[in-house]
Amino acid sequence: MSKAIGNIFALGLAPEPNDEEKERLEQLSRQSQAYLQNAKPLEWDDLKNSADKYRRILENANDPKRTVRQSLSGFKPDNQRWYENNPQKDSLNYVQDDYETNPFVNDCTQSERFNTLVTNIKQPDREGYGYHISDQPTNSGISQNWYDAYKKQNPAFAKEYPESVEDLTQDQVDNLYCQGFYKPNHIETINDDFTAEHIFDMNVNIGGPKSASIIQNSINDISDEQVSTSGGVGTQTISAINNLTEDELRRLNNRMVNRRKKYYDSLNNKKYPGWYSRANLFKK
Repeated sequence: MSKAIGNIFALGLAPEPNDEEKERLEQLSRQSQAYLQNAKPLEWDDLKNSADKYRRILENANDPKRTVRQSLSGFKPDNQRWYENNPQKDSLNYVQDDYETNPFVNDCTQSERFNTLVTNIKQPDREGYGYHISDQPTNSGISQNWYDAYKKQNPAFAKEYPESVEDLTQDQVDNLYCQGFYKPNHIETINDDFTAEHIFDMNVNIGGPKSASIIQNSINDISDEQVSTSGGVGTQTISAINNLTEDELRRLNNRMVNRRKKYYDSLNNKKYPGWYSRANLFKK
């Protein structure tokens, strides 16, 4: 074991690793050598931050693994970049299963997280109302405008689902949340439950493009691991979230709340006063 890593354990900053964990830490150390050669000399805070990251790796290795099924991940079978590059992949039990190609089968109901989140999203203080103040018809949060746009992008739904959102069954509503929000934003692959729900809620509330911008800019506000802000939520964004410490996750959620409310301010209307209270549900 290298002297630098050995000092971390000698100082009691992390528990003594087993052989497999030592090999993993050595690999991380070798990967960082090229960067460190051109970096400033390590200060105490730098050493402590490195120890914190090593400790998280060991803690995740010892925690029960949360199963993420391929079909619920939102990533297609030929896209393994998220799993291969995710710094936290060893804390997950990533199950390769048959990718569900039938959009009318709501396989999200196999996820305890999805069932909880979709129940929460339909509560009265979020999406559980019949009409927006602007008199746009909705059904448990699925608005007519969003529904029409989704059917245009997914013609199969236009043939099988009713024309009006008011005629959707609750099973159909849940499946739209699954296919339209949960999978595209890879909610199942986010390690932290609270952050996963915040991102799901924000996507439903203000839409994918604006939500992605808020998430990515908030990550860049609080983390040294910068992500691109030019696209939707993908492998890079999910990996960056999963690599945050508990304190960084708290700061991320608070920053997303602040950016959400700033976006509400930009709308320059008072049609949705409840949105501010809704955003504050995720302030820590």
